Amino acid sequence: MGIGYLVKDIDLNRFHILLLFLFAVICFVLNQNCIWNMRKMDYGIAILYMMGSSSSCLVLIGICEIVCAKVRSSILKPFLFIGKNSIWILIFNNLYINLLNMFLKSLSLKIPVICFLLLVITFLIPTIILGNKFMGWSVGKKVK
Repeated sequence: MGIGYLVKDIDLNRFHILLLFLFAVICFVLNQNCIWNMRKMDYGIAILYMMGSSSSCLVLIGICEIVCAKVRSSILKPFLFIGKNSIWILIFNNLYINLLNMFLKSLSLKIPVICFLLLVITFLIPTIILGNKFMGWSVGKKVK
């Protein structure tokens, strides 16, 4: 998220995206024999991990810019909503996953993964709307 915010005004063309992609692949290949475990804060060769991750983020941003330029805006509205409110998703996603797992286990129910995902999203949308309303901030507004 931080890298995306810092480079939001940079115009990445296809040549830059290709170079960044090659750089990311090189970093990941050089770091492939290492174990990556984010929960244990084990990133293998840390500098290669960070450089590869950063360049991968920039590649994704560039690809999104290209896609956004060619796709109708009505298709992008759900993605814009998610992007603008990603902090709420990061905050509450794991909580809702754990609560829903506990609830389903207590009822001895098993549902398909896609249904589980849709239920989590269903709980997240009102949380995002209420959070933005009561916290008084959302992306794009100036903070006093």
